[in-house]
Amino acid sequence: THRAPFGSLDRVIKQRRSLPGFDRISLLEAVITATEGIKEAHEHQVAHRDIKPQNILIFAPGQGKIADFGIARWRSRRTSNDAVLLTPKYASPEQAFYALTGQHDSIVDLRGDIYSWAIMVYEVVTGAHPFVWAIRGIKDPLASQRTLLKAIAANDRRGFQPTGDITFDSLIYNCTCDLKSRIGDIAVANRVLKQFVTRARLQQDTERRRRSAALVDDG
Repeated sequence: THRAPFGSLDRVIKQRRSLPGFDRISLLEAVITATEGIKEAHEHQVAHRDIKPQNILIFAPGQGKIADFGIARWRSRRTSNDAVLLTPKYASPEQAFYALTGQHDSIVDLRGDIYSWAIMVYEVVTGAHPFVWAIRGIKDPLASQRTLLKAIAANDRRGFQPTGDITFDSLIYNCTCDLKSRIGDIAVANRVLKQFVTRARLQQDTERRRRSAALVDDG
């Protein structure tokens, strides 16, 4: 694969103010294109299990690809013989529960990817992670990871703040709710995100034209 010239999504988020063409909408467009790769894997019943900004490679504004299938960056060792592969911040509740207890691994499936995807999308749009409240003030990394996993396993929703956009808020809820009610097809979730982004881009263009017209009038 060709090296992504802009690195991963998390890096672009941190540096985007100094990168021409990278606004929040273009970052979401990059997520949308990367999600096509996840969709293709899901069609073959392959779950990524580690969807996060570090695994979205950015090739240009609006152009992203999913990376690191089956590769996890963090290991939670419960015994010398057993390891759980996940990134705590982007784990689904069922992944977090399994990491904490070693139970119910069978329910970790494609819907876990959809949960992780929604956390990432929420973070891009709001600039905030919905579970950061759980680890505020905790200095010890292992204690922080365990506390975070407990909050996610319980799916404590206090950190999910409404944005005021009904379509977007509904999308995030339906991707992060109880497993039985959660959206099971990432293509559906991505289609709704596309609608949100298209509307946001139109609003942005309208506002830009309005400002240009106002400058002409002032001149």
